[in-house]
Amino acid sequence: MTRRGSFPSWFTVTFLVLVVLVGGIGFASGESLPTVMSIKGPTIDDFANLPGPFTFTVTMSGGTPPYTYVWKKTFTPRMTADVFKCSQENSVTVPKEHFSMYGGLYLEVTDAKGRMATWVNEDGGTMVEFSQYYGETDQRVLPVCNIDRQSGDAWVTAKTVNGVCYSRTQLPALPATPSTTIVQNQPACASPPEDSSWVVIVGGLAVVAVAAAVIARMLKNRPKKKGEQPPEQYILQLSKDTLKVSLKRSDSFTVTAWKVTEDGGFVAVPTAQITVTPPRNIPGLVIQPATGNGSLTPSVSLRTFPGSVSGVITITASAGGRTVSADVKVTAEGTPDIEFD
Repeated sequence: MTRRGSFPSWFTVTFLVLVVLVGGIGFASGESLPTVMSIKGPTIDDFANLPGPFTFTVTMSGGTPPYTYVWKKTFTPRMTADVFKCSQENSVTVPKEHFSMYGGLYLEVTDAKGRMATWVNEDGGTMVEFSQYYGETDQRVLPVCNIDRQSGDAWVTAKTVNGVCYSRTQLPALPATPSTTIVQNQPACASPPEDSSWVVIVGGLAVVAVAAAVIARMLKNRPKKKGEQPPEQYILQLSKDTLKVSLKRSDSFTVTAWKVTEDGGFVAVPTAQITVTPPRNIPGLVIQPATGNGSLTPSVSLRTFPGSVSGVITITASAGGRTVSADVKVTAEGTPDIEFD
């Protein structure tokens, strides 16, 4: 959804924020949750006067260390082709031009137990994205440019430097209250190559729409050689990436292939080949159908009880001569049926 923070009329910033609850969902039960306390970056004076690059450092509290930090180019949760840096280091160094190309720097943090750092927005939604925006502001706001305060969910700082109004926006204002909803996550730290033709996202069509718009903008801003055509870009959409099954209960998910259009839209790819492979450690798991074209909704069930165990279902999709894979976690629950004479 598109949210507009409650900024004064002379200083309006639009944030595109998605509520995507990824993985398993639970509720806090007394144990502290991972909490982002602060993200330190360049001051406005540094950003305005220095060529960069700039270093950002995050301070954490609670949860179970070590933490995994996924620094991202875009605001789409779990979009795996936009990773700037993913590691257990709590800092990242970013070139100045990054902000003119992408608008901001975005962060997802997961602790050693797979719990994501979260915050609660004004509408009560659970958010997993933390962000820093830098940039020049419209000249018309110069008379009232100098501000440094919280506005809505964000902390906004604006200052006139060398006759230009520069702004820095941190969303949310930190430290933020973590949500009581626990969002489980398995961060994938392997950053794909820059010429990757696929991205993988988890969520509904609204997330696909945002991802398509972001990808189109990235391709438009990407340096090109003379006469070079932009590469075809595809999205592999998973409706969810965590399943729970038992002998009495099946589960299902949908996987769909989309192609990004030049204007930032998306269209179905009916010729995309999709294959779903069960985990080797759950021999009694049945997936039907396991292959298809364009879109597939497999039903996942247990034929025999393997014990309480988790495994990874692998999804592979191919289109345009390129292939992508994604994982869906499946957990077998319950107890075996016991018959008595």
